[in-house]
Amino acid sequence: MWNIIGILFVSACIFIIEALLLLKNKHWKDFAVFFIFLFLGTGLSIARCINFPIPNPIEMLTWIYQPLSEAMNKIFS
Repeated sequence: MWNIIGILFVSACIFIIEALLLLKNKHWKDFAVFFIFLFLGTGLSIARCINFPIPNPIEMLTWIYQPLSEAMNKIFS
């Protein structure tokens, strides 16, 4: 519980410090990208704290390229 509160507190501090500067200078696109990455990072950190299984990105690549690899092996063997 305290881990999640700590993550939210740090994320809020980062948001306040960085977002105010971006909004003040009217960097709208930078603010949008910053907000998306901060939101994703905060969400993944909280999911990690509650032991939610987060898939490894390499598993998705393996799932995509495995049939292609098998087909290439059949062709060239």
